[in-house]
Amino acid sequence: MAQADCYLADWPGPLAQWQGEIDAYVFRALEPGMQAGCWDATDAADSQYQCLPAELRWLGALVTLDAQVCNGGFDQFFENSYGAVAEEALAGFRAFGLQEFAELCEAVCACLPRPVPRDQDERLALLEALRERREQHPAYADAAALAQARRQFEHWDAYTDDYFALMRRPFASLPAAYRAGLWGPLSHYIDQHPERFFRMPEAN
Repeated sequence: MAQADCYLADWPGPLAQWQGEIDAYVFRALEPGMQAGCWDATDAADSQYQCLPAELRWLGALVTLDAQVCNGGFDQFFENSYGAVAEEALAGFRAFGLQEFAELCEAVCACLPRPVPRDQDERLALLEALRERREQHPAYADAAALAQARRQFEHWDAYTDDYFALMRRPFASLPAAYRAGLWGPLSHYIDQHPERFFRMPEAN
């Protein structure tokens, strides 16, 4: 078995068989990596994290961002260790066709130098500089770049509200309480491309 295959769950069948349990269907794809502790090792150089297939890295990062933002807004996501996967979450929104989420995440990430620093202390220092409206910071190319980031940061709290609005949009027959605007299209994407997320049964 190839190393990456160790983190692939067996295909659980089509989404239609899960009787609307779309969150469980999504987490089924992430389960092997979660059990192995892959999401506790988000450093770019970590071999365990990097051996995950790209789609699973993106999916895990996206789900992590969603959980953190729903619990404490973008403040919580970027201020704790999970903010290390901000760029992967953005890549997931793009790859899985969640364009409005991608545009919102891009706007949020634009407050920080790109790529968004993986180091938690570095992110905390950057956010502090933005909140205190400092005139310069070594991470920004020049004063103009920092000024642009500060202008972007003026909408920081509104970005969380915008995320909730997107998440609560209806999708098919899913109730709004299911965070249908995100989990609906996400689960359907996985259902349409199961070979990217699961170990498929061998053809007879």
